[in-house]
Amino acid sequence: MAILRPTFLMVLLACVAGCAMRVPFDKLRYVGDWQGETAHLLITPQGYVRYEQWVVKGEFLQSEFRTGMDGPLKAFDGDNFTVGIGPVSSHFIVDKPPYLDGDQWKMVVRKHELVRIDP
Repeated sequence: MAILRPTFLMVLLACVAGCAMRVPFDKLRYVGDWQGETAHLLITPQGYVRYEQWVVKGEFLQSEFRTGMDGPLKAFDGDNFTVGIGPVSSHFIVDKPPYLDGDQWKMVVRKHELVRIDP
């Protein structure tokens, strides 16, 4: 019976990993490692998303107070996208989709300006 548990967990993890949709061709500009003063967003071509947001209280950044979401990309809805598994999901409002500003790619997600930092 002990052998079934690790096998079950491996199958479950494989299913969860398989739930991610690849980033559609017309949304490939979203792929990358995006960093802002109060948020970080990673989107892989395979559809894995990691998001962290730091809480700002007054004038001070509270790095010990963070919220975040890791999971597979479920769908794009216009410029916005949804991340999660089954009923546990989060909708990301993209205030300004990726755009080129000089030589830097930028976008605004959940009111956080982000700059793509990958090489």
